[in-house]
Amino acid sequence: MFNKNRGRYAEQKAKKLNRDVISYEEVPLDDYEEETTRVSSVDAKKIVKIVILLLILGLIVFAFANRNSLTPENISNWFKYDVLGQGEGKGYPVNILGTNVDANNMITVGNTLSYASDTSFVTLSSNASEIQNFQLSYATPVISNNGNNLLVYSLGGKEYNVGTTNEITYTGKTEDNIFTGDISGSGVYGIVTQTSGYLSKLYVFNKENKQIYTYSFSDYYITSLTINSSGTQCVACGISAKQGSFSGMVYVLDFKQEKPLSTSEINENVIYRSEYLSSNEVCLIGDTASYILNVSDGKLNENSYNQMSLTAFDVNESTGNYSISLSRTGDGYSCTIKTFNSKGDNVSEIETDYRISALTLQRGNIYILENNLVHCYDFSSNEKSSGDAGTGAKQIKVLSDGTVFVIGVNEIRKAELK
Repeated sequence: MFNKNRGRYAEQKAKKLNRDVISYEEVPLDDYEEETTRVSSVDAKKIVKIVILLLILGLIVFAFANRNSLTPENISNWFKYDVLGQGEGKGYPVNILGTNVDANNMITVGNTLSYASDTSFVTLSSNASEIQNFQLSYATPVISNNGNNLLVYSLGGKEYNVGTTNEITYTGKTEDNIFTGDISGSGVYGIVTQTSGYLSKLYVFNKENKQIYTYSFSDYYITSLTINSSGTQCVACGISAKQGSFSGMVYVLDFKQEKPLSTSEINENVIYRSEYLSSNEVCLIGDTASYILNVSDGKLNENSYNQMSLTAFDVNESTGNYSISLSRTGDGYSCTIKTFNSKGDNVSEIETDYRISALTLQRGNIYILENNLVHCYDFSSNEKSSGDAGTGAKQIKVLSDGTVFVIGVNEIRKAELK
């Protein structure tokens, strides 16, 4: 049967080869069809190569944009807890361990949520599986993190812990009470304490917890510290009382030099937070104004609040932006949300009638907490989505575009935005 069919096909093929029909291009139709097929195959291969190249470029761009989250440890956690579903997580809400969690003591890294209470440092997966539960005994714990690198210290106490959101690996103790601290992406960290003979003293340690630098501040109490990603420099902000008022000072310190690279005075303003937005720009968020500090020359670019009250703020180091919420009234309502880039340019301004108590800046979107509601805006002032945060909401952190973590009085829950 098969031989018979092959014979018929051979006859038909031979007849077709003897055809004298000509195409428009004076080429036999069979040759034309055969040539067209060859060209289409080559084009198809080119298209496949282009598609693969575009996918690779897209992955490179995605990886760069999320470089702080795409660590081996975070990828491992994602696969273990979110893909394989390991752990005993029963989903949110979950009760908070301890008697109190400050609104600023909740961070997200990748798909994990971490918080510090007076009794515990806890890291949970997206389905509430417990990744870490480290016992604390701090009256006022403070979290500082850079990606997955973590520093937890006792504000006004003498103990601190270093590690990652997955595992605390080192516990240290200072001789004097701790004022502030910070950790870099390279694992270098700094602790500022009070000290005899000076108002403040900075101690810097490498990732092996060996002291590599100290600096004593004779005239200012240091309220904020930020270390650059490579762990070679820092910016320290201090405050001091002078003749019935107070003044501030900004120090740029290099860990290989005894003297500051620069100092800049700030009057009548307390700096709450400082953060590197790039290798050369640092944002300073204060009580009456925010600033961009140029590390190279020590110059400050001020953005005044113009008598408005600061109600909330957030810094996104990976995108080089920071956002502030300013109230035009004494009761905290009628807030304007302003977002700045690393040069100090105002890239977004959103007018609301809301009383904003918390905000989170993520991937070109601004998530705000207003009473018990969460709103998501883009930089063009368009409200993209909203959702119910539940009663007693104190802080929000973004899990994904449509989901946020909400910290309440005694529990952590999720809010779905629509």
